[in-house]
Parts: sequence; structure tokens; C-alpha cells
Amino acid sequence: MSFTLQTVEEAKILAEMKESEKKRYLFNGTLDPGFREKNGSIILIVGESSRRASWSLYGYKRKTNVFMKAMCEKYPDNYILFKDYRATGQTTYPNLMSIFSVMPAKEFPEMPRHPSFVRILKNVAYRAYFISTYQNIFMSFIGADENIIAKSGDDDSLVPELEQVLEDKKHQKKIIVMHLKGSHFAFTDYNYSYADYIFPSDNPMIDKYDNSIVNTDLFLKKIADLVMKSSEPLCMWYMPDHGENLNDFGDGNLGHGCGSFTCFELELPSIIFFNNAFLEKNPMIRNVSRNSSFTVSHSNVSQTIMGLSGIYPREYRKTYDLSSDEYRYEEPYVIDCDLFPVKYSKATIQE
Repeated sequence: MSFTLQTVEEAKILAEMKESEKKRYLFNGTLDPGFREKNGSIILIVGESSRRASWSLYGYKRKTNVFMKAMCEKYPDNYILFKDYRATGQTTYPNLMSIFSVMPAKEFPEMPRHPSFVRILKNVAYRAYFISTYQNIFMSFIGADENIIAKSGDDDSLVPELEQVLEDKKHQKKIIVMHLKGSHFAFTDYNYSYADYIFPSDNPMIDKYDNSIVNTDLFLKKIADLVMKSSEPLCMWYMPDHGENLNDFGDGNLGHGCGSFTCFELELPSIIFFNNAFLEKNPMIRNVSRNSSFTVSHSNVSQTIMGLSGIYPREYRKTYDLSSDEYRYEEPYVIDCDLFPVKYSKATIQE
């Protein structure tokens, strides 16, 4: 999978990002009084092109989430399903920047001048890993200690890589980023078939896409199983970078980033799974559950993970941290094609 530059602004921001990566980062902030006791690991799973409208956990008519539904029913007190999670753009570029940056989307031009939250965590006490089936231009910005690229191109090959990382007992605190292939151009490239759940229809494009969602659902079930079976404090958080258009308005709009904003690109699924050991060490995860009914976005990810980790650098903003008692809802922003941040209420979104 490749990422191509589309604008002069993107090239400029990427150049700034590379300059920032060269600078040494020294932690300047505070740690939670119980930081030393906050052992545990967080697995951040970033999907690709997965739209909320095609997830049965959110009411879609086809059985695209049969595996995770079973996990939610088995462990009703150990998951959080976000009611209204939003992307901060149409394409991978602004969304990955928003997920990993410590700056909110409304300050998008400032993002490359600051470190990723992963780099901050590893600067304190965490061992950081990036696991994927492919390399991308954000790996150096993310700044993991280890970049693990699986030889197979299928997301399922990432599971044994994750198991190996989790088995390493030398590091009690880990931040693990997994970047999936997911449903990226699933209607042309993929041939997953889960006929027991997705019966063939007269629209093979939709069938292929829905089968790719089932494939991601099964992958997430395997990771959730690892979380729940672990004796170590462990939490996984999944969100895709953006959604996908499937000619929903009969205008031939397929993929993402090909025109004006659509709800199918911006409205995303997101779910957290955590075991009881993680809850014991990080009781503030219950605040995340309470705040999951608000509209949240990629801008909340870095602040919430730093909050759960008990790490508060100068870039930390408690009002964006879903685990904080001082979290306050703020209308999210979306990045337009000129890389300009716009409030959702001011953006033109086809629905």
C-alpha cells in the first residue's frame, strides 16, 4: 500500500515532520503519583477504510460483526463501543497525523512540530512497537523502538507477531501500534469469503466489502481473546483511519477522498476491550466508558492514552482525555482537501 503526495501543503508538512523527527525529545511534564504501579500494555489498532454504516454492531443488516458481538456478550463489562466516533479527514494522511499527534485537529499545521504520543511514552518508560504488513511514511513520525513488518500481506499474519511481543517479559509497559490493511479498496483487491454470514447478493462489490469487514471482525476477536486471556494488564483500542464510499448516492463515488465529504468517509466504528487486570491498575478506563456517548474523534486518542498511562507532558490536554475527570466535550474538526481545519458543523457533508 502506498501513500502519494497530493498537494504542496502535504509536502511542506511532511518536510517539517522529518525535521522534527531529527530533534531529540526530552520529557517535560509530570507523572501520575501511582505511575510505577501502572504496569500494563495498550494495543492501538488502526484499521483501514472501515465505515460505521457497514458494522452490524451499529445496526447494519448484514452479520459483519458476529465474532465481536459474541465477545461483547461474553464480557459485557470489559468493552466500550463508542456511539459516535469521527474521522478528522477523508484520507489516510490527515487521519494518521491526528491519531498519533499530541495536537488536536483544529491545530493541524502545528502537528509536525511536535512529537507523536508514542515517542513521548517511550521516552518515559514504555517499550514501543509498530506492527504492520507494510511500511509507510508515518513510521518515523510514530517513532517506535521496533518496527515489525510481517512477510505476509494478510492482517492475520500480525497475530503471531503480536503474541511474540506480548511474551517478552523484559518490558512491563508496552505501547503497541498495529496498522491493518483492513478494507482498503476491498471491493477490487480482496477475495475474503464468509458465506455463513454474508450471503451472496446481486452486488458483488458490496459483498466483497462486507466480507472484508467480517475479516477485520475476526481479527479483532483474536486480539480481544489475547487481551482477556492475559494475566498482565492489557487493553486494545480499535479505530479505522477513515471510512469508504460505495456508490451510496448513485453518483459513482467509490473509495475515499474523491470529492466532497460524505458521512460514509467520516463516521467510524471504534471499540475498546480491556481485561480485569487492566481495570484494576487503570480504573480511569471507566471514565472512558462514561464519555463514550459523546461525539469523539481521532483528536482524543493521544490524550486519552497518555492519561491512562499516567504520563502528562507539557502537550497533555486533560479536556481531550476521555479518561480524565476534567474531560469536556468539544466539537470536533475535520481537515479539508487544502489541509485546513473546519468545525464539523461548518463543513459540507453529504448524508
